[in-house]
Amino acid sequence: MISRPSDQVLLREWVETWRRAGPLLQKQRDREVLRLGTMDAIRALDGAFRAARSRLDLETTSGLIEQQRWLQRLRR
Repeated sequence: MISRPSDQVLLREWVETWRRAGPLLQKQRDREVLRLGTMDAIRALDGAFRAARSRLDLETTSGLIEQQRWLQRLRR
């Protein structure tokens, strides 16, 4: 009969694997970020930004008008 490793043993192995892999993955990520130009990064994030904005009911202004309203209320 073949015995299976316990959940605790599997968990320890999983944690150890990620402990070793984490720094290597971070180095790879850092290299990729350094290679990515500013415009490429903006293009890469543009879709996510637009998707987030479409889910929120955001004003299309800078917010300056709303700020002025609040300042007027404070003056009163």
